Amino acid sequence: MEDNEARKKDGEAEGQTKVDIEVTPSVDYEVIVRDKDGNVIQRQKGPSRSYLKAYNQLLLALMSRVARTFADTSGVNRTCEAFSTYALRVLAVAGNISWGTRVGAGLTAVDISDYALETPIAHGVGAGQLDHLAVTVSTPTVTATESAYTVKRIFLNKSGGTIVVTEIGMYCIGRGIAPPYYFCIVRDVLGVPVVIPDGGAITVIYSFKAVA
Repeated sequence: MEDNEARKKDGEAEGQTKVDIEVTPSVDYEVIVRDKDGNVIQRQKGPSRSYLKAYNQLLLALMSRVARTFADTSGVNRTCEAFSTYALRVLAVAGNISWGTRVGAGLTAVDISDYALETPIAHGVGAGQLDHLAVTVSTPTVTATESAYTVKRIFLNKSGGTIVVTEIGMYCIGRGIAPPYYFCIVRDVLGVPVVIPDGGAITVIYSFKAVA
């Protein structure tokens, strides 16, 4: 009797075997700055602790098949269908800043309700702008205890001056049919600002991992 009570307290139903397996998901980022000759002049790594509200809401819509309404990257509340085949897509082509990895100059601490980078850096070759190359997503690596993949984007500084980056993040598509909606699912403020010299580049890599 006491044994049965103990099993119930542990959340184990009768006729079932309790299996102590915990899967831990994690997201890390790496920022690499190179000069015009390709030499690495700054490198910064850290854990991303900044999944935002939109990420959870998109997952909830897909898993529950119930549409959800929340702020897009322009701060306007949008309703996301529960079966969009484009949801969470980040694979942006070169020059596209509606979705994909983004960098910015904001310093405000991350809040879960953030819907965009505070001061996103525009695409281009003018003053204060960065040339956004295409986003790439790696082939996942899978072992007996781990599954991992990376999302990478390179930004070129052709502005004629230095550019300081203090925040990074990721935008995604949340609704693929017209008109499309875009959402910020991750935002991180860097521990130390990075400075991209004219002619240099910054590479931002997000690593997604699940460990059992």
